[in-house]
Amino acid sequence: MAERQKQILDDSLDRLERSVFTAPAASDGEASIRAKEAELVMQFVEKARQVKPLGKVIVSDNGVTADIFLEKGDQIVIPHYTDLINVGGEVLVPQAIVYNPDATLDDYVAWAGGFTDRADDERISIVRANGMVVFAKDDKEAKSIKINRGDQVLVLPKVDTKIIQSVKDITQIVYQIAVAANVAIN
Repeated sequence: MAERQKQILDDSLDRLERSVFTAPAASDGEASIRAKEAELVMQFVEKARQVKPLGKVIVSDNGVTADIFLEKGDQIVIPHYTDLINVGGEVLVPQAIVYNPDATLDDYVAWAGGFTDRADDERISIVRANGMVVFAKDDKEAKSIKINRGDQVLVLPKVDTKIIQSVKDITQIVYQIAVAANVAIN
């Protein structure tokens, strides 16, 4: 699975590189901006290619475990139990907070200092301890999401609409890296 995840990540990075180098420019000014964007994207791609996926597979949800055949070399890892909620991304003070059964998503964000100026308060992801990802797309949805022991709360940044396609591509790759390497991007 780690090899497949690495191949998917590499394919995504290849597509991102092609889109950066083949994007047309209507003027010299736009060409200059695209060249600078391409340089930044290439720096990101270089670092992203160094990620080594762990090969994690989500095998259970809500107490239901999938039937899965083990293959030679597979390892079963039971994540350690924790009472901490990690809050990161576009919050003022990214940190681990002790689980509170009565707390809401808004409470955890507030305890991490609240949103930064760059935060998109309508795009918050919750990475469950089993690896599943849940997105809170608006305030109403955020209030209904239950935070569980061991979850990670990741506040995503606002996207500048001028470069939305590039950011979408990069965000997808960052998400793949986070899931494959079990890393929370701060």
